[in-house]
Amino acid sequence: MSSSAPTVTVRPIQPSDKDAWVNLWEQYNVFYKRTIPADVTEANFKRFLDSQDPICCAVATLGDDSTPIGIATYYPHPSTASTKPNFYLHDLFVEPACRAGGIGQKLIDFVAERAREADAYQLYWHTQYFNYRAQGLYAKVGERSDFVLWKKDL
Repeated sequence: MSSSAPTVTVRPIQPSDKDAWVNLWEQYNVFYKRTIPADVTEANFKRFLDSQDPICCAVATLGDDSTPIGIATYYPHPSTASTKPNFYLHDLFVEPACRAGGIGQKLIDFVAERAREADAYQLYWHTQYFNYRAQGLYAKVGERSDFVLWKKDL
């Protein structure tokens, strides 16, 4: 008898995903050592469901279970380097117990397909220097940029 891994499904977030998304979102924010106020979390979830808002969220599920075990947020934006839009993969997180099974790559592939459908000229993202595990995946699916990120908190 052979045992096969459950099928990974990636789809747009739905209203019924809220509790699972909040759980994943909170884990993601703990990893990145940041605190997001509850009203911002609530506003983000509402934005994902608003077809007029450019920010989107995809979720990954396993097998017949529709409970999200991974999330990706992304959005298009204009660029001065092309008349086509850029796509930015803003947040990517997979439940720790489900990692190393290709779920992160499937989430990135889903976002890349949305970017292709929008005729974007590139999909890009960044991560913190200490996120070595994610960088292992990113080296397989993308090309490391020579840019350094700078910021100014306001």
